[in-house]
Amino acid sequence: MNVLKTIRLPFFSMLLASLMLVISCSQYDSNIEDVNLYERSNQKQSKLSTPRNLSSYISKSIDIGQELQALLKNEQNINLSIESLIDEIETPEALENLLNTVGFEQFKEITSLITEFNENSIEFAKNNPYFENLDKEEVKRILADEVNNQFAKVDPWGEPCGDAFHAGHDVCLENLAISGGAVIISAFFTFGIGTFIGGGVAGIQFLRCWTAVNQAYYDCLEEQQGN
Repeated sequence: MNVLKTIRLPFFSMLLASLMLVISCSQYDSNIEDVNLYERSNQKQSKLSTPRNLSSYISKSIDIGQELQALLKNEQNINLSIESLIDEIETPEALENLLNTVGFEQFKEITSLITEFNENSIEFAKNNPYFENLDKEEVKRILADEVNNQFAKVDPWGEPCGDAFHAGHDVCLENLAISGGAVIISAFFTFGIGTFIGGGVAGIQFLRCWTAVNQAYYDCLEEQQGN
């Protein structure tokens, strides 16, 4: 694909700013005071060790996210601005119906992967019952540490629109594994086994992130071609 090598700084700044909004809940400033979460948790449960199956759980979460990204590559004309439906997604069937309504061609496959992510997160929560005593931010930090250990980001291409595009999709994947996982784990301890509320929220937020990054990419190309 041929694109111009330059881009207006104001537009690119806005593009990066929009991506930063997406990652606000999954990125942590390196200067934030280091908090020993496991030590804090030990005050609630003695002899607390590294969460069981943390590495395999995060590895599976990343795999599922990448499978979702592969499915979404050919999806177009999606409208996920239906905010009022978020709270109504309590079952995989409800999510499937929503995705079909807003135009996803592979709505069944996408729903299946989000359901798998929900079930994988619930199983992880069951294996780590002390997570019930942690707040959501503590859970997110634990998950984020492992995501940072495992996740290999795409190297920059040296092309502004493409670099922002791939960085944005990396953000979506990280956000699914960290914030999405934390939402499901919290929902499990609140509503019990079998709940899909957390999975529905996590899935919709991932899809919103994906479509926002794609739209920003095409807007960026259009802006370049207009210069």
